[in-house]
Amino acid sequence: MPYVQRLLCNWKFISSPEFIKGTGVRKNLEYSLTVSFPVNSDGTKFINSLTHICRTKYPNLQLQFTSDCGETGLLSGAADIAWFGYRPKHEELFWVPSGYQFTFPMASKKYKKRFGIPKNIEELKNHTILMRQMSNGSYYPILENGQHSIDLSSYSQVFLGDASVCKRMLIQGEGIAIDIGASFVDEELESEEVFPILTGWHRPPWPISIACRKENKNERIVQDIIEMIRDWYTRPGRDHWIYWYKRLLIPSENLPGIYLPFGWRKELNQ
Repeated sequence: MPYVQRLLCNWKFISSPEFIKGTGVRKNLEYSLTVSFPVNSDGTKFINSLTHICRTKYPNLQLQFTSDCGETGLLSGAADIAWFGYRPKHEELFWVPSGYQFTFPMASKKYKKRFGIPKNIEELKNHTILMRQMSNGSYYPILENGQHSIDLSSYSQVFLGDASVCKRMLIQGEGIAIDIGASFVDEELESEEVFPILTGWHRPPWPISIACRKENKNERIVQDIIEMIRDWYTRPGRDHWIYWYKRLLIPSENLPGIYLPFGWRKELNQ
């Protein structure tokens, strides 16, 4: 009965007009604020930096963190600011564009030892592919290379899971990952335990958005933190895909220039 009562209370809340309109959350964000980051991006260093800055600038603020809250979580108050790998659609959300994310196919030494590595894109269908689940907002079963592209949705050996599960299976040699962020496996890439394959192929870029509820978009503290997150994820650094494209010598000439910030083509090719 306690579980049934909890479910009924939750359903009553999420089906209420206030929740549907996104107007059911009211709190003083100067004292408590929750930020949601994606599981697919290791934000540890940024979280430490953001916490340090906020302690100095907003000493009374209790800053909390969660992951992958989704639009529903943002509207319900589970988070106040959220990082999305897509453009939020709910009319009660405000968002700012924050660049794009690229990922490339990766395998591990364990996988290579057990199953070998595809020598070309046609051989990929004979391997297990690790992919983010369909419920993920940036799900897209396509790989492309310049003007060429392939659809993986009809492949028989596709495993769908969240970022953490796909990462674990990648490292354990259970499959080839196509949409795990490089920063999420940066230590494994550094040690070469994980490495890129099928050089030149990548997931089509997907847009990054930093969002909050519209009712809070003019609050100074919300604006400050959104700008901090945006700056962090759009500058070239270890947490950015551009760093790994350069570090791993992945060719950049086939990347659509429209998705690159001004001057970064030169940065990539240096």
